[in-house]
Amino acid sequence: MKSNRVIPDLLCCNTFLRCLCERNLSHNPSGLVLEALNVMMEMRSYKVFPTSISYNILLSCLGKTRRVKESCQTLETMKNSACDPDWVSYYLVAMLVFLSSRFGKGKEIVNQMIGKGLVANHKFYYSLIGILCGVERVNYALELFEKMKRRGMGGYGPVYDVLIPKICRGGDFEKGRELWDEATDTLAIPFCAICLSLEHWTIYNQPGVSLAWEMCFWHLD
Repeated sequence: MKSNRVIPDLLCCNTFLRCLCERNLSHNPSGLVLEALNVMMEMRSYKVFPTSISYNILLSCLGKTRRVKESCQTLETMKNSACDPDWVSYYLVAMLVFLSSRFGKGKEIVNQMIGKGLVANHKFYYSLIGILCGVERVNYALELFEKMKRRGMGGYGPVYDVLIPKICRGGDFEKGRELWDEATDTLAIPFCAICLSLEHWTIYNQPGVSLAWEMCFWHLD
């Protein structure tokens, strides 16, 4: 390209960066950051400046290889450069941090994103809440759900559908009922969300079998 005096644009550079990162993901994970930053440096020599999309390509590959430290450092690099992270950047790092059981750090990253005034779409909250439920940190999932509601995003149905069965399986039926009542004030929850909880209700709370049946008919109240 240089010999032909062809100047690459951002799309071209990002495509090359993606190919390089995916290759290193398979053959040289330890070289992901160094080689990606070298490409970004060369991009600047062409007056093509990396964007959050460029960094997100790197963050995505770092997440796939579970490189928590490098992901957090890359996010900090973005903050200290002329390229501010977008909500996808925070999502990619927070997801990885939660999966590595560093829940305090994950909360900090989410709070940083909110503090920046970035508006994430539903995927940010749906995915992170699902991950937290999957690693048995329902308390953190509930905190994140409260943050989602405070931002008035709407579309909470899928979150209730994840949280209510999870909480009831853990035996906290009062909280499950509270979420059910909260949900039915504004929307209808798929009935399967409650049916999934019945078996665990009867196992952990045999005296409450009648309450389990009552739970089946909450949607008829």
